[in-house]
Amino acid sequence: MEGGAGQPGLIPNTVRALFERCIEMRQSGWAIELKARHVEIYNNKLRDLLSHEGGDDEGRKIEVVHAKDGSDTHLTNCTLVDVKTADGVLHVLEKASARRTVSATNMNARSSRSHSVFTLKIVGKNESTQQTLSSEINLIDLAGSERVKQSGVTGDALKEAEQINTSLTHLGNVIQQLHQSKAAKKPTHIFRNSTLTWMLRSCLGGDCKTLMIVNISPTAPSLPESMNSLRFATKVNNCQIGTATRRVK
Repeated sequence: MEGGAGQPGLIPNTVRALFERCIEMRQSGWAIELKARHVEIYNNKLRDLLSHEGGDDEGRKIEVVHAKDGSDTHLTNCTLVDVKTADGVLHVLEKASARRTVSATNMNARSSRSHSVFTLKIVGKNESTQQTLSSEINLIDLAGSERVKQSGVTGDALKEAEQINTSLTHLGNVIQQLHQSKAAKKPTHIFRNSTLTWMLRSCLGGDCKTLMIVNISPTAPSLPESMNSLRFATKVNNCQIGTATRRVK
C-alpha cells in the first residue's frame, strides 16, 4: 500500500492526487481542511499508530462511534492530525508504518500481523456560496489470510493468524449479507461481529464508493490461497451497496 523507494504505492499516489485536486478547488474559492488518523486492528483491538505512547493503547481504549445519520465515524481516544501538504501526510504515514505490528513467518519475512486503516477527513467551505462539503477517505491494508501449516506460526503469532482469518471471514459474511439484502436500509447488526467490520460500517453499507484490490501470488505453491482470494474478490464484485451521494450543507 505504501510502496517503496522510488515506487510509491497506492496510498502515496492517492494522497498526492487528492492534494492536487484541493489546489484546484482553492482556486475556485474553496477553503479545504484535512485531518488524518492511522490505526491498526491487532487481535481485534484498535491501536493508535500516531499516539505519543507509540501505539500502546493500554489504559486508552479506543471505541468506534457512528453518527446516527451515518455521516461520520468517530474513534474515541484516537489521535487526529492536521495535515497541510502531501509531504506532511506521507510523514504521518511513515511514522505510523514504523509502529505497525509485523513479524517473520515461513511464508513472509515481513508479515503484517494486523489490518491498518488510514483515514483522511476532509471538510471544504466555499466563502462565496456558503456551501460546505464533507467527506472521508479510508485507505485500508488488510492482512492476508494465513494457512498456519504453511506459515509455521506458534504462540502469539498463532493467535494473531487466527484473529486475522476470523476478521476476514466476518468481512466476507458482511459482504455476502449486503448482497443478499433487498431492503433499502441495510441491517446494522451484521457489522458487530468484528472490530474491522464495525469500524468500516459506513464504508460498506453507507452512501459511499468502495474499491477493493486483491493481490495474489503467481507461484504454484500459493495456488490454493490465490484461488481463495479470487473467490473472495468475486463475492465482493457481486455486491451492490447503493449510490454515493454528496454531503452538502
